Amino acid sequence: GLAMLIHLSMRERLELNVVHDRNPQYVLESDGSIRNGYTLRILNMVPAPRKIDLSISGLEGATMRIPELSKTEARNFTIAAAPDAVTALKVFVTRKQTGAALNEFLFSIEDEGHSDRATYRAAFNAPGENR
Repeated sequence: GLAMLIHLSMRERLELNVVHDRNPQYVLESDGSIRNGYTLRILNMVPAPRKIDLSISGLEGATMRIPELSKTEARNFTIAAAPDAVTALKVFVTRKQTGAALNEFLFSIEDEGHSDRATYRAAFNAPGENR
């Protein structure tokens, strides 16, 4: 019983799962930029609603758009996470075309009080990638 209690007290209370769209892997937009789509699942394992900050880092000049939240593009958004629930979001990351075909970046989530944080290393696909 003690081992179970220790395990429960040490479990993650905020988790991030990311799935990159497989078809198409990228979209060339009319202005020459490249867009990749992702499905994010934010797991709030606390019995209270929380405000979660979602941001991207490591991909210069990239912005993200979340159609469910806003029509504007930004590098970070605040998401309302329901208690003990999964919040699923469709996220589009857009970047001006560069010479690099494959780039890695981080999706990061952090709660309002900065007590819980999770990251996910994602790939940004572009034309000319070696497969």
